[in-house]
Amino acid sequence: MSESSGDSDSDGDIGPAPPPSLVKTENETSNNVEVSEQTENGSKSEEAAETSTADEKAVSSGENKAVKRNKSEMESSDIEIANSQDKAAKTKKENDNENNSAKVGDPDEMEASKRGERTMTKMERVGMSRLPDKEWYEWSYMHRYQITHIKFAPFTDFLITASKEGVVKFWKKTGDNIEFAKMFAAHMTRINDIAVSSDGILLATVAQDCECAVFDIPSFDMILRLKLDFTPRLCTWIHTTKDPTNILAMYVQCTSFPIKSILFSLDS
Repeated sequence: MSESSGDSDSDGDIGPAPPPSLVKTENETSNNVEVSEQTENGSKSEEAAETSTADEKAVSSGENKAVKRNKSEMESSDIEIANSQDKAAKTKKENDNENNSAKVGDPDEMEASKRGERTMTKMERVGMSRLPDKEWYEWSYMHRYQITHIKFAPFTDFLITASKEGVVKFWKKTGDNIEFAKMFAAHMTRINDIAVSSDGILLATVAQDCECAVFDIPSFDMILRLKLDFTPRLCTWIHTTKDPTNILAMYVQCTSFPIKSILFSLDS
């Protein structure tokens, strides 16, 4: 009996073995903790993956927007460049058409341009195109303003007319007709009077601009212009064919000496 008690004391020092149910429970608990830790780690990794995916999507969307914006800007700039090129090409085509149309029907000018010779300008072509190209044509030589004076030159068969704006015209009588000879813008103001010498050689005109013009009728040319210090109202030649000098008398209104005379010689 004593030996059995001794064995029991020595076994009591080691302690009794835990029951199998308790060992199983502890193992299950540790397994559950590990599973929960793995689940948490998995959820965290999934969240990190989702966050990185969202960041990547944001970055990619921003890049796509930037690419789209750059692409639209490039397309708009390309459109502007194309429009400017189209305008320049259209303008060049119009200019070429104008040049070609201006040269159509003028082989002489085209040949001259090929030889390097001078060609007519645009205004010269316009002037040439307006020249009469018919065998017969009409042209009016009438005064633009009211005719104020008419004189006939004896022995030379010239008719002289003067109008309100200071224009003098010479007409030559040929048979039953009267032909236009020459026109002069004799004065810048209204003509007050005209006078023809008795031999039909000289014509004098006086106007409001205080000037006197003398013409040679047979050659219908101006031979003298005098600047006066008064305004003549009337004029007349008072010399005869036998006098050596030519005398022109002028009437001045509202002065103490209303008659003034000018002596001159055609030779001088």
